Amino acid sequence: MSKHVKACGLYACCCLAALMAGCFPEDSLDWSGDGSVGLLRNDSGLYLVDGASGALTRVCEGEVFPWPSLSSDGAQIVYGRQISFARLDDGLEALPAVEVAMIENDARRLRDRILSDTFDTSQFKWNGEHVFGYGDAYRSWLARYVCERGDERVVRKLGIELTEEGKAFDLSASRLVIVTRDDLDHKTAITTSMLPILRPRLSPDSRHVAYIVPDMHDEEKATLYVAPAAAKSTPVEVRAGVAISYDWRPDSRALAYVKQDGDGLLGVVEETTVVDEAGTLLAELAATPASAPVGIQRCTGPRSQPVGTLFQSLMKVQYGRNGRLFFSSPAGKIPTSDLEEPTYSLFCYDFTTGTVVDVLPASVSSLAGEMVNFFALSPDGMKVLLPMEKHRFAVYTLSDKTPVVPIEEDEEFGDEIPDMLPSWKSNTEISCLVSGSSRFLGDNAQEQEDRHEIVVLNVDGSFQTHLSGDWSDDVMP
Repeated sequence: MSKHVKACGLYACCCLAALMAGCFPEDSLDWSGDGSVGLLRNDSGLYLVDGASGALTRVCEGEVFPWPSLSSDGAQIVYGRQISFARLDDGLEALPAVEVAMIENDARRLRDRILSDTFDTSQFKWNGEHVFGYGDAYRSWLARYVCERGDERVVRKLGIELTEEGKAFDLSASRLVIVTRDDLDHKTAITTSMLPILRPRLSPDSRHVAYIVPDMHDEEKATLYVAPAAAKSTPVEVRAGVAISYDWRPDSRALAYVKQDGDGLLGVVEETTVVDEAGTLLAELAATPASAPVGIQRCTGPRSQPVGTLFQSLMKVQYGRNGRLFFSSPAGKIPTSDLEEPTYSLFCYDFTTGTVVDVLPASVSSLAGEMVNFFALSPDGMKVLLPMEKHRFAVYTLSDKTPVVPIEEDEEFGDEIPDMLPSWKSNTEISCLVSGSSRFLGDNAQEQEDRHEIVVLNVDGSFQTHLSGDWSDDVMP
């Protein structure tokens, strides 16, 4: 492969671990379809936001995994959060069968290693390479299992100190939770996993919820799951090796996403039907433990791969109007020269004509750069919100020549990756984070910024509402 093609591929590659380390804005404010209620996520918890007054209602205290979501009608909230178990039996009962089987299998292997003639207790450490696993959380489960469910031979071989150390590990997991806006005290657990549960999204009809988990074996990959929006559901694996962002088809029957295709640099835009006409998940249990992990459910719905592309973990897809699917992608040319750098743009696939077009003029895509991966279509599908570095953004009406950029260059602030993305509140309104000294705050602007503020702007860049004026400091991004 030539150095120029490699350069384009390397430009397109970004791992999920780096994303979680700060390459993606983790704080968020998303809105119901009519903009009457928003859902705010930050380090202090999860809040409902009144779209008119900005009044806050706490949904959940403490850290919630990034990118929870609100149903289009604002009636339901879905999110993932970390939980812990005091008792091993309670934890194993909560985990899906496939993860319990993995723990049991690796615990047997570890037990056999401990009981082998070559095992040296003086060299053994629970956090060392002797213990199978892919992180501290998983090692904790193995240590507890071996020490609490191991036979007497294991306890004698380890000795009292190592055995008690193994029993003292904390057991943590992630839980997917759904709650209704009318009864925030009643939280329903959908599923539990040893892995973080990210970006849950309710289907438009609110009958199913999809979500992303990072791959335990490869931090550069993620897996897409779907489950019924009911208590303790069995998750169905839709596809492994996908980008972090995906979308439900408006009819609630299919999911679209970008997946790796082959060597990791190439990808495809894929659509998988996950629900039949009766609203039942299309899935089957893995045939045998020899061919797949025990207890795993896999989607059996038909797939289509209409578009080939380069792969990048942050690539996003979103359904538009009239059978169109929008997706971000690197747009490097092959062959390339030393003078050419790969760029990003926004593309549209038309299911009716089977064609792909670049919908952004070069002048517009250059404004967003790699941030085009965080684009958002307006509810009516006529405009695109393009985040930019340092909390600026552009509003582009499809087929126009020039965008509106409400925040001027001398008003930018913060790091290249913004703390929070702007979001559509309606077809004509956008909520965004601005500097504490912003001109949009009028008399409330601070000469020396004590904090940032959330405002609502019209698509022409004019000020409409200051939402966060009465919020306490710990609620702000």
